[in-house]
Amino acid sequence: MILNFSFKNFQSFAEVQQFSMEREKRDISDNQAWIRPDISAVTAIYGPNASGKSTFLEAFNFVSRFVRLSDREGDAFSAISHFEPFLLDEQLCHQPTDFLIEFIVPEGEKYVYSFTLTSDEILEEELIAYFSNQPTKLFSRFSVDGDQHIEFGSSLKGPKRLLWDITRRNALFLSVAGSRGKNEKLSNAYRFLTRDIVVPALTRRTGLFRLYNQNQNVNQSNIAEFLRHADFGIEGFEVQTRLVENESLHFVESGDVPHPDPGAHRERKEVYFLHKGPKGNVKLSSNQESEGTLMALSFYAEALGCLERGRTMLIDELDMSLHPTLVREFVALFANPETNPNQAQLIFTTHDVSLISVSQGPMRVLDRDQVWFCEKDDFGRTELIPATDYSPRREENLGRNYLNGVYGALPRPSFQSLTSNLVKKDYAE
Repeated sequence: MILNFSFKNFQSFAEVQQFSMEREKRDISDNQAWIRPDISAVTAIYGPNASGKSTFLEAFNFVSRFVRLSDREGDAFSAISHFEPFLLDEQLCHQPTDFLIEFIVPEGEKYVYSFTLTSDEILEEELIAYFSNQPTKLFSRFSVDGDQHIEFGSSLKGPKRLLWDITRRNALFLSVAGSRGKNEKLSNAYRFLTRDIVVPALTRRTGLFRLYNQNQNVNQSNIAEFLRHADFGIEGFEVQTRLVENESLHFVESGDVPHPDPGAHRERKEVYFLHKGPKGNVKLSSNQESEGTLMALSFYAEALGCLERGRTMLIDELDMSLHPTLVREFVALFANPETNPNQAQLIFTTHDVSLISVSQGPMRVLDRDQVWFCEKDDFGRTELIPATDYSPRREENLGRNYLNGVYGALPRPSFQSLTSNLVKKDYAE
């Protein structure tokens, strides 16, 4: 469960950004069904196109990916992949980038993990755990005059010095030590950052893979029920397997001309959806289904896994190809403790103001402390702003005020005047 996240000098974010899932005391739910009523289960990020909303989610993804892969990608001489500071400032583009994330693992302990890096090395790295109300430093890494050092807390047991000796200067110590599973404290933090932060690339194919991949634990009957109740006109689905000729090539002895291997075949699984017709169900292939149907299926299939395991799901443009009613229903899955008993979290970007347009009552999905805005200034710098900074009233219609520019973070297009001038110019010529 994510509590707080801060970062600096990452892509369009030049200055320090502070993001929090901790709720305002005045907005904390009285519903004791939540594991932690003081921690939000949903947060929406609003803002114009190219304002940095996707980059904000990418910052989470960078941390998760870097912890998972930093000791496996490249070598001691490789640049750090996907590292990109703020490039529009000549000074900042040569400055280090900072990340700090505070989270609670499924085992119940709170951790604070931070690191500072440049394009080719880790300058600082620290992991602090809260096994009680007092912080316990597990390790602290730092650089002095180009040499890297590490200090271990007394509570960190196991072969830590050996693991430090094999840690490259461009790799995280948590990547090396946590992935080995030799220390429970490090492994718990490693597992959360690499497995419990989920950034699925939702496409029309994602849900289909979920349906026919036998290794997934997603409940197939639940997906079938979703399809029946989502008003898509779908009664169910079937997964069929057929043999197709392998497209791999081999080289004949007579020369270097490649030829298909006629004896090789492989299995291909295909999903067919059952539509109710006048004379019974009719099977249609996935290619005959709409983009919206398959996108909804993709989200639901991914969400089931996160809800079941209490993970944090990051979705960019949740409303893409989806009707506002479906978007509302999907967000409500995470916002309702009855459908989200493990308090999984959903952090998403959207342009759908209907989620924040209802003033109050049971139809309201997001509260004022669950809404953030991204805004980019004239110099390309993005700022992340919580809606609570504007001190909205509890019953305030956030969506209406957002569209009226009360909170900023709105596009300022001038297409009509531009096009009018171009048309006049062309006509005059």
